[in-house]
Amino acid sequence: MRYATPTRVADLTTSDAQAFKLFARYIRLDMTKRFRPAALAFIDALLRQAFGDPMRDGEETVYYATC
Repeated sequence: MRYATPTRVADLTTSDAQAFKLFARYIRLDMTKRFRPAALAFIDALLRQAFGDPMRDGEETVYYATC
């Protein structure tokens, strides 16, 4: 994954059982594709710590995740 967005990371966590279990310890997730704002804010904070300040693509927050 070259670019990461909070929504894309949330989508990936719902498809991976271990990641879902880890994230579910801290935030409320369900298997549907409708994510709560608090869950997206939590993922955004994790991405900001891991990759620094995001780029803006219109209204979407995009993190450059390639090392």
